Amino acid sequence: AILGMIVIHRQGIRISYFRVFGKPLISAAVMGVFAWLAFGPVSALLGAKLGCLVTVGLSAVIYLLMLIATKALPKEDVLMMPKGAKIAKLLRIE
Repeated sequence: AILGMIVIHRQGIRISYFRVFGKPLISAAVMGVFAWLAFGPVSALLGAKLGCLVTVGLSAVIYLLMLIATKALPKEDVLMMPKGAKIAKLLRIE
């Protein structure tokens, strides 16, 4: 990744480091805190194995919601996915 960033910089292309690294980092941090806080109660209800699986699934949803909230998920990227137009409309990504 660092070599790629060096090449991009040498080409004279300007990028927003906060948009590329900061927003996903914020989303990951929120997801991590959620997973850390949620695992105890969820595993107490469902057991360790199932609780871990449910916590990971919920954390993935939290990460996706945070990517949308911080606008780190551009519409162009969503449109490249299969049925991307429907997904963008469903998630209200502009």
